[in-house]
Amino acid sequence: MKKFFWLIIIFMLSACTLKTTPYETMHLLEIGSTYNLSCNIRLSEIKVADYLNTEKMVYRDAKGMHYFALNKWACSFSCIIKQALINSFPSIYQNQGKDLSIYILSFEPYFKNEKKGEIRFKAIVKLENNVKTFYIEHHFDVQNFEELVFRMNKTLDQFLRDLYFWIEENC
Repeated sequence: MKKFFWLIIIFMLSACTLKTTPYETMHLLEIGSTYNLSCNIRLSEIKVADYLNTEKMVYRDAKGMHYFALNKWACSFSCIIKQALINSFPSIYQNQGKDLSIYILSFEPYFKNEKKGEIRFKAIVKLENNVKTFYIEHHFDVQNFEELVFRMNKTLDQFLRDLYFWIEENC
């Protein structure tokens, strides 16, 4: 009887260790285009809202703001934005030219239901004495997280394209 009891205990303990636990997936935002600026620009400052300045990926729904449990950025969100700017505007770090400051106020999906919603992006950009607020909203209807990240990439691409044209107008 004791052997049977110990076999049940061992079986129960081994069953607990055989369960698979979900793992975290890290994401980057990849830019689609590179822009050659006609004037010299120096990136003097990138700031992001405090709730974004983390590796956690944020989303909103009717109940409020949340972070995804199993998906995160590969580095802090300010690092993600800085890398996107370096890749989009290769000449931006020459430490000469007009000062460019970027303040990201929001960048998150807002879910209306499990698969549909909008990705909302808002930034204030300052180039010397010129200031512009960028607001982009992309609707999405996705089947999985990879499609959502793809839509987030598209939103960032649009911001970078709009930023390029605005910089060119104000050089």
